Formats: sequence, C-alpha cells, structure tokens
Amino acid sequence: MLIDMHTHSSGISGCCQLDVYEIVDAAKKTGLDGIILTNHYHSEGHLDYASESDYVENYIKEYDEAKAYGEKVGLKVFFGVEITAEFMERIHLLAYGVGEDFLRENPEIYNLSQKEIYERVHQYGGILVEAHPFRHNCPILDTRYLDALEINCHPIYKTTHYEDVKAGALKGGVMLTCGSDYHGDTEYRPLCGVYFPEDVKTIDHITQYIKNTSQIKLRVHEVNGISEDRVYKKI
Repeated sequence: MLIDMHTHSSGISGCCQLDVYEIVDAAKKTGLDGIILTNHYHSEGHLDYASESDYVENYIKEYDEAKAYGEKVGLKVFFGVEITAEFMERIHLLAYGVGEDFLRENPEIYNLSQKEIYERVHQYGGILVEAHPFRHNCPILDTRYLDALEINCHPIYKTTHYEDVKAGALKGGVMLTCGSDYHGDTEYRPLCGVYFPEDVKTIDHITQYIKNTSQIKLRVHEVNGISEDRVYKKI
C-alpha cells in the first residue's frame, strides 16, 4: 500500500490550488492508495478566522471532508499536521499520529522549541518528522528530537536531495519518509510515498510501523519525471 505522507488542500493551506475533492481525485488517478493530509498550521493561520479555536475546528473539518470523500472513491485519507516552527525561519515539522484533539489542546504548538514539540507530539503517541530538509538551505535539525527525515518530491524544486537526506538520517539514526508536498501548482502530480503493509488501517498503525521498523521502502519521484522504488535501512 503506497501512501503519500505530505499533501495539502486549499481550504486551510491557502497556497494550495486544489480543494479536498480535487486533491483526493488527483491522488487516486496517480495510483496512490492513500494520502496523509498535512495542511499548514502556523502562527498567522487564525487571522482568517473568528478565533484560534475556530481555526482549529476548520482545520479538522477540512480533514473530515477529505476523509469522507476518500472513502467514497476508494482512497485512504489520514490526519496529519505540518507545523511552521517559530524557533527557526522556514523550518516545517510534520506531526503524525497525534489525533484531532492534539490541536485543540495545543493550539500554539508552533511557539515551542523543537525539543518541546517533539516531546508534546510523543505524549500524544505520535512521531515528528522534519519536512524537506535542505530546501531553501534549511539544515537538518537535532535528530535526537526527530523520528525521521523526509524525502520531498515537490516538482517545483530542482532535486529531492535524496542522498544528502539519506546521509543525514543514517548519521542521526532516524527513519526516512517520503511525500509530495503537493499543492496542485505543477505540471504533474508526483507518484511518491511510503509502502506500508496492507493491514495498515489507521494513522496509529502508520506511526507504529515507522517507529518499529528498521527498513522501509519508498517510492521516490525525482524532478526529471522518474519515479522509482528505493529501500532505506536504518543503522
């Protein structure tokens, strides 16, 4: 089962050009079995809403709509969060397995340090992944407070930085994940993600698999259009 672990929709991520229905349809048409909807969550997000709690509820509603439509057309949709961290410019962190109450109970999660975000995510049973390292010269963060690094296949950038990210993951002793960061603003929708066993049914199953496995199979879509399987083994 191939799941793209980093996608967006326009109802919350204003930089995305496709709504939840179009995002699901694009993933299904590309040949994916599932997506994790990781809309942007950041300090200025609530400015478009009546309150911070209203922002959170609309964030959750956007996911609920995507999940319901996914069930209708036969695509699994899981809940995730892409946190824009305040502690360092341009750093984005992907939280998986935290559940919807995570945002309700931690509405200003973006104001915490990396260590604090990591510990809070783990308190909720989740994992924390650094999104697209090396994009815009972003460094790899302290891997003591990460569960994985992401191979990002967004076509608008020149490279996935696969070898550099892989080297950083091996050095830090963390896992790799893979996602498209798809915004509907490119010529093609990448066929990329992580292969999971067919019995993976929930986001908790996904996070536990990443926590416990020492080897993972990725589908990496390079910007030259070549989509291929690669295996990463954590040392």
